[in-house]
Amino acid sequence: MTRTIPCTRRAFVLATAVSLIGATASTPAWSQAANPNAGKPLRVILPVGPGSGVDTIIRAAAPALSKSLGQPIVVENLTGAGGIIGTTAITKAPADGLTIGVVSNNHVVNPSVYKKMPFDAINDITPISVVGETPFVLVANPAVPAKSAKELADYLKTKPGAYNYGSSGNGTIIHRGRSGQAA
Repeated sequence: MTRTIPCTRRAFVLATAVSLIGATASTPAWSQAANPNAGKPLRVILPVGPGSGVDTIIRAAAPALSKSLGQPIVVENLTGAGGIIGTTAITKAPADGLTIGVVSNNHVVNPSVYKKMPFDAINDITPISVVGETPFVLVANPAVPAKSAKELADYLKTKPGAYNYGSSGNGTIIHRGRSGQAA
């Protein structure tokens, strides 16, 4: 029997924080004895705004991570340009183990949006762990005669300018393309 548990923002943040705490507590390589940077602050760069989902998750996990690593955690939000400013700081940080970053969804969108970026989104970032996911929900008024995303796109093309949509903006995972369609 499969049981579905509703995922509220609070439940998601709590589950993610608990998983981070468990992951760091059970990893011997990051224990105080094995950490040559013990006692030195670990800078965590977030290329997202304060209060965002990523910021909330990292700040919730920081005290347990600090205790597990034996070093203070300093969370720094470097926002702007769809995450490019903060991600550039991550890629330019010294490779001394004292700076890590947590990139968000726009990290995979930006190479398609910007012709030139100050870093290589694939080769300049080394993934360590997936911290969370972003679910997508596409909804339409029941009066719209579409039963799938493709049908909705086809229907909207027949009525340009007749409908509006909500978007988190350019450079995000639901970036609006030049043709007016979601990228």
